[in-house]
Amino acid sequence: MKIQLNISDIIKGTDADGKAHKRVYWLMMAQIMPVFLRELLKHVSGNKMQASKLAGLDRGTLDRRLKQYGVSVEKKVVTHKGGAS
Repeated sequence: MKIQLNISDIIKGTDADGKAHKRVYWLMMAQIMPVFLRELLKHVSGNKMQASKLAGLDRGTLDRRLKQYGVSVEKKVVTHKGGAS
């Protein structure tokens, strides 16, 4: 997945009061993090334990980030076709 950000617009929306760099960081994170979390969960079929290990996050931290960025978890149910007769 490709993420496109207009960094100039984000930076223009901040003041040069010494705290602008923090606002720029959080504005960018607000755009990047939800995409990252959705792709991460998709990669592990919604398994939050696997997602937290893959991202190097504590499970509780992952849960907080999911809530913070409004990302919901959808687990995929995998069924196997065929099998013993």
